[in-house]
Amino acid sequence: HQHVLGKSTTIELLREDGTEIMLVDIRDWDFDWQDEYFFEEEIIVHPGDRFRLTCTWDNSASNQQFIDGKQIEPRYTEFGEGTTDEMCVNYFYVTRVDDEDLANEEPLPATVAFHQPRHHDVYHPGDYVPIEVLTNAFKLQEPHADHAAHGHGEDAGNDAHSHRAGHYHLYLNAEDDSAEHLTRWDHATFYQLPDDLPPGEHTFRVSLRNDAHEAMGIEDRVTIRVEEPASSARAQALIDATAWQSATEDVFPGHRPQDVNCPPNSWYEEDGALEVETGYCDYLSLDQASLAPVNKGDLIRLVLWHGQLRFDAPAEAHVAIALDGEVLWEDDIEIPSSGGVYDIVVPATVNAPAGAQVQYHLHNHGYNTWTLLSLEVEPQP
Repeated sequence: HQHVLGKSTTIELLREDGTEIMLVDIRDWDFDWQDEYFFEEEIIVHPGDRFRLTCTWDNSASNQQFIDGKQIEPRYTEFGEGTTDEMCVNYFYVTRVDDEDLANEEPLPATVAFHQPRHHDVYHPGDYVPIEVLTNAFKLQEPHADHAAHGHGEDAGNDAHSHRAGHYHLYLNAEDDSAEHLTRWDHATFYQLPDDLPPGEHTFRVSLRNDAHEAMGIEDRVTIRVEEPASSARAQALIDATAWQSATEDVFPGHRPQDVNCPPNSWYEEDGALEVETGYCDYLSLDQASLAPVNKGDLIRLVLWHGQLRFDAPAEAHVAIALDGEVLWEDDIEIPSSGGVYDIVVPATVNAPAGAQVQYHLHNHGYNTWTLLSLEVEPQP
C-alpha cells in the first residue's frame, strides 16, 4: 500500500544463502487501482530469510493530485501513517508449512525475461535498441576475470558465489551460442542494430551464463520489426570513445572536490563506448574535440546508461554533457536507484565549430558503472 504520490513498489524475498527472489514488482503504482496478488504456488520462507520492501514516490509538481479540477502545489512530505504522509506497507497471508511440503521443496528456478524492447516494436537500421531484462532468483554481476582485467582487485564489488549468479549473452538472429554477441551484467543496456540490417522481423535472444560463461539453459526471446527510415537525414558522431582525456577546465568548478581520486584505469573504452567505474573514480571530468559542427536548433542525441546505483546512505549522482562551455544536458539521480537507460534528444543551444570542446561530467557515491555510448548531432534545415 502507498498513497497518491507513490510510483512503484517491489517486494523481494532474500534467502539466507544470498538468492534474491522478486515476489511482487509494481512499476506503475496507482492509488486508485490496488489489488491483491496471488502466487501460483506457495513460497516457503525459512529461518534467516528476510523480506525487502522498496517504494518510490514522486513529489514533483507534475505528480500532484487534482482537487476540484485544480492541481495542488507540492508540499513537504515524509514517510508516515497519516493521510498526507506517504506509506510503504505490504501484507502477507501466511500459514504453517506441512512437513511433506518442506520435504519436497525445490529451489525456485532462475528466470530471465525481456522488459524492453516489446514485441514488434519498430526500429531502423543503425538504431540503438534499449534492452532491459528482468531476472529472478539470479544475481547479475560482472565476471571476475573481466573486472580484474582493468587493474582492480577481484574482490571489489563482487559477492561470494554461494548462490546463483552470473551474467548474460545477448544475440541478434542467432541460435548458435558461439555466434557474435554482447556480454552484459546490468539489467539495462543498448544494442546497436547493423546499418545494413534488412527490413522485416528480427529476434533478440538472451541467455543466462554462469561465471565461467557456460550456458545455463535459461533464455528468453523477443521479436522486433525493422523498417527503412522515413528521412534520409543522417546523424553525425560528435565523439570518439577512444579520444577522451582528463579535462583541464571544468564546466562545473563548484562541484569539484579539493582532492579528486580518479585513476586512468577507472574509465576506459569498452565495445565502442566509454565506461566509468565510480567505485574507483569519485569525480570525473573528461573532454575531447568535437568531430562535427553544431548549429543552434540542431538535434543532439545522447545515449547512456547506468547500472543499479547503491550506497550506504542516501546520496545523489550528477551527470552532464557540455559543448564549447555550454551545458547541453544534465540530470540529478537519487541514490539508491535501479539501473537506468537514457536516450535523450535535445535542441542545441549553441553554435560550435568542429573541434570545439565536448565535456563529460559525472560524479556519484558508491560502486556503480556508467556507460556513455554515443553523442550525435542531426543537422536541421
